[in-house]
Parts: sequence; structure tokens; C-alpha cells
Amino acid sequence: MKNIFKTKDERLLPTRTPLFLAFFIFLIFLHPLKASTFEFKGFADVTFNYTDNKQDTTDRNTNGAFSLGHLDLYLSHSLNDRIDVLGEILIEGEDNGEFEIDLERLQISYYFRDEFIVRAGRFHNVLGYWNTAYHHGSLLYTTIDRPSFLQFDDQGGVLPTHLIGLWLTGRLSRNQGTLEYSVMAGNGPKIKNAGTTGSLDPNSVSDNNKNKALSFHLEILPSKIEGLGIGISGNFSEIQFFDIDGNRILVGGANQVIQEILSADLEYSAKNIELIAEGYQIRDHGSGASHFINYAWYIQGGYKFLERVTPYVRHERFTIHEEDPYFLALGKQDKKITVAGIRFDIMAFSALKAEVRLVDSTDHYEEYAVQWAFAF
Repeated sequence: MKNIFKTKDERLLPTRTPLFLAFFIFLIFLHPLKASTFEFKGFADVTFNYTDNKQDTTDRNTNGAFSLGHLDLYLSHSLNDRIDVLGEILIEGEDNGEFEIDLERLQISYYFRDEFIVRAGRFHNVLGYWNTAYHHGSLLYTTIDRPSFLQFDDQGGVLPTHLIGLWLTGRLSRNQGTLEYSVMAGNGPKIKNAGTTGSLDPNSVSDNNKNKALSFHLEILPSKIEGLGIGISGNFSEIQFFDIDGNRILVGGANQVIQEILSADLEYSAKNIELIAEGYQIRDHGSGASHFINYAWYIQGGYKFLERVTPYVRHERFTIHEEDPYFLALGKQDKKITVAGIRFDIMAFSALKAEVRLVDSTDHYEEYAVQWAFAF
């Protein structure tokens, strides 16, 4: 589904403290500027999940459970005709029954011209298509959830979905079409709790090594084929492993990897047809001369009819080298998922979705989900 609020050129940042929520409330209700200069949006959803996975020991989904999705609060403001500020804060429920506040994106932008824009802050990484075309609001995309390997850093994802630093971007338009480019440089991620419940940490306030991460994305939008986009992207970083106490740790004979990710994507959205495909090669260089090559990809299609109903399917595949220390540190394994579902748009800002997922990993099981997604 097309992002009805912002184009994919606009992104956001996190941390875990109620101070940021107070800051947002201050901006919205107490700031002396005219309210009309602000854009304030919110996204949320309520989802029911059930799985017959016998290895799921949480009982959360094996019993069938309702869950509150993320409450995503989005704020943007133009300081003048060249400078704007954007922020996104996320409130999400935890397994312990409490709620956690994350500042997901925060950026300031200076527009020299359409061809050259400079941004500073924390962003969604320009790696691939999905991560910057769709943000945290589930209403924005057709399916109930993102592809599994594209989940965010703190939700089990395996790719660096956030980056803190500088971002240069712009678009060059000619008669033949448009070229959009993005280049990012900033703090590289680390893996915390490596070897147990390892997860990527984007290093929001510091960097544990001197080598900065680099990302790029190039996309061609040919004028002769409306709705078509073809892109390539990459991410290059040094990723170190840390235990629960913050100490460097060896996993699979290495305490870090030099990671090179290359990606290609294709999108087509016109005449009620949605088609998205992305493929990734993830090359990790461990200790000595060892290196490991891994692959992740998905293809998704949907067709809208009667202006409101969209049946859709998605197949995703994640294939990793079993000795790769990066994925050993994250505790990940091969996975194959097929999703089939239907979306019904009640109105522009509210949609019902229902889907079934066939999962093939260490075990074979099925998942069922129904979601009511909305924006305000």
C-alpha cells in the first residue's frame, strides 16, 4: 500500500526513556508556533495470533492471543523553506506486561535543492526497499507484518535497519525518468547478548569501533513504465560481539565480522497491481581468511479489486551458512515462509487483514493472524 503520509525519502530514531514522550507532548501542546506548521500522525493496530508450533514455549501464541501493536507517533515541522525536523516515537508492549518507549527516528534536514539534501540524526537504513518505503505503521503495507528477516533491530531482525549519522540524498529527473540516490555514513551496529538471545544494537549514542558504517541506495524510475522502480543498495560495516555484561566475546571462533551486504529490489505499483521483490547477499568475513556467504529474499504480490479488497501472497527465504559467527551470535537458522492473506480497506485510515503463514525452519508449523490497523 502506498505511504499516504510521507514519501520514502523521509525517515526517523530510538531510545528508552519517558523523557522523549514528554518532549513530544511539549512540542505538540506547548510550543508557541502555529499549530498549522506541525504535522502530527499516529498509527496503531490490534492483532490476534495463533500458531501450532510445538517449539513455542511462551504459550503466548499457542493459546491464541490478542496483542496491542505498536503505538507509533509521528511528528514533523518545517523551520523554514529549507530546514525541517522529523521525529517518530514508538510505544510497544513487552512480555512482562509493561510498555516501552523508543524514539525510532529523529532527523534534521537541509534542502539545498531537490538534487541535494543533507540530513543528520537517526534514520531507517536505506538498505533495500521495504525499510524506507514503509516505516512502523502497519497500515502502510498490505500484509500484517514485515518479511521476517527485515524485522527491526530489537525485534529479531538480521539486517542493520537503523543508522545514526549523516545522510545525503536527492533525485535527478530527466525525460527518460528519475534517478534517486542515497548515501549514509554513521555508527556501525554491534551484537549484544551474543550467543544467547543476540540482537543488533545500532549504537545510538556511541560507537564501539573506529570504522564507520556506509550504506547506499540507487533507484531508477523509468518514465515509460508508470509505477516501476528498480534499485540496488549496499551496506558495509564492522560488527563486534558482546555478552550480557558488555564484554567482547568469541562466537564461532571470532569476536567480530566485517560485513558486506549487497541488495537488488524491484517494485511495481500501478493498475491495482502490487509487486515487490528484494534479494540480499550477506558476506561475513570472520577471523583469518574465513568468510561466509548467506542469502535472503522475498517476493510479494497483490491485486486490489472493488477499490477495497486486496488478496496477496508472499514467499520469503533465508539461507545462512551454519558456521557463520554473525548468525551464530544472533542465534538464527534457515527459514522459509509462505504467506497468503486478504486485506479489506474499511476507509482510507483503517483496514482489516487476515492471513495464514506456512513456516519451515527447525520445525514445520502454521500461523494464523487477524489484524485491525488504523491511523489518526
